[in-house]
Amino acid sequence: MVEREENGDFTRSEQIRQELLDYLKDVDFGTPKYQACCDYLDYEYQMNSWRREVKVAADSSGSDPEERLFYESQMRIREIHIALLEREIEKNRTRILGYSDAYAHIWLTFDDLGDIVYEETKAIYPNEENEVNIHAFRKWGEILDDFKTRLIERESKE
Repeated sequence: MVEREENGDFTRSEQIRQELLDYLKDVDFGTPKYQACCDYLDYEYQMNSWRREVKVAADSSGSDPEERLFYESQMRIREIHIALLEREIEKNRTRILGYSDAYAHIWLTFDDLGDIVYEETKAIYPNEENEVNIHAFRKWGEILDDFKTRLIERESKE
């Protein structure tokens, strides 16, 4: 899934993605960097799932009341997971030496990557905001899944 510009150079999102992959190569299982990476990816996964559930709940608002209640319940459960994870991250920042810096690095780099993915998608669909949102959200989810899978694979090998 390597993306290149028309001139053959890597896109900016692919360059940042590679920087993150290089960073992950130096992250050993059980270290503060590893924990920060796992926590960040889990947080983003939970947030993406919540956003998807909000969309489904909004789309089903005029349908069966039981279905709507189910989606609203799923959203509340997800919100609890997110709140617990946020609390755990805050505790880890003060308890684990090196965690805070590692988390900040991962968060800022992924934040930049998310912005660039959005801008690159916007360049593909310049006048179609809905398409931009759909495709950028999908690509962001794929990127997060890829990184989470790579961390899990590393964990199972060690």
